Amino acid sequence: MKKKAPGLKNVRKFATGCDKPKRPVSAFLIFMDEFSKQFPEMNPRIESIVALRTASGGKWNQMSDAEKAPYIAEEEKRKLEYEKRMNAYNRCVAVADTEEEESDESRSEFDEEEGSGAEEDDDDL
Repeated sequence: MKKKAPGLKNVRKFATGCDKPKRPVSAFLIFMDEFSKQFPEMNPRIESIVALRTASGGKWNQMSDAEKAPYIAEEEKRKLEYEKRMNAYNRCVAVADTEEEESDESRSEFDEEEGSGAEEDDDDL
């Protein structure tokens, strides 16, 4: 049996049907996605990603709260969807954990029965 390295959390084995959902993106990243589609139209000669990031960051900082509101609302909507998917994922993992524990218990009972019979066979020789 391998020893676990100190300080590492236990890693659970997940069932194949349990795919962990990805975290939702922030309001700024939602804005940046939209802005990156408009930027080449406004600046056809600039093809640099650095220029795109600088321009989007500057634009975001200059925007008022009212202008940011649609992006923040979209972020909140995505957070709620993420929470629903995480709850479903946690239920799936819990079911997989209980099934794994049950199979581990049945294997250990079988191993104990088998182990006691093997000892008796060694004494007969």
